[in-house]
Amino acid sequence: SYCGEEERFLLEYKYFRRRKVLEGEFADYSAPITRAGMAGLFAGYVYFSIPRVVTTVMAAAKKIDPVYEEAARTLGAPSWRIMRDVTLPALTPALISTGALCFATSMGAFGTAFTLATDINVLPITIYTEFTLSANIASAAMLSVVLGIITWVMLLAARRLGTGAA
Repeated sequence: SYCGEEERFLLEYKYFRRRKVLEGEFADYSAPITRAGMAGLFAGYVYFSIPRVVTTVMAAAKKIDPVYEEAARTLGAPSWRIMRDVTLPALTPALISTGALCFATSMGAFGTAFTLATDINVLPITIYTEFTLSANIASAAMLSVVLGIITWVMLLAARRLGTGAA
């Protein structure tokens, strides 16, 4: 199968770094975010999800009718009350769909986990390890189905929650 230059570089770098960490020669030279463990991995996922969140929420915010905010201001509502009673309820479906989109993207984000998670077992890395290093195709396929089911159930729950919020 085709593997681009960036993917090949990341795979070679990750393999080299893991091998050196296991041999004890490279432990002090790893990036600070990889030493942060789960918090560093979470920060990586957040960093790569920011454009999706901003794009979706900004599009929904532009569709909010300013008449409601003006009415609340005319009635003397403070800014925090306008945010709580007008803006957030109008943005709730967009926030739910954005959360679902970020969750689904993160569940399959192999590159982020492969680059940052040296000591953390996340499902995409486990699937990769089972398929490539262990040559256990049946186990990798079963774990892929489990990953798909988890993602599907969470997206279905987000869809039902989002339609209830609208």
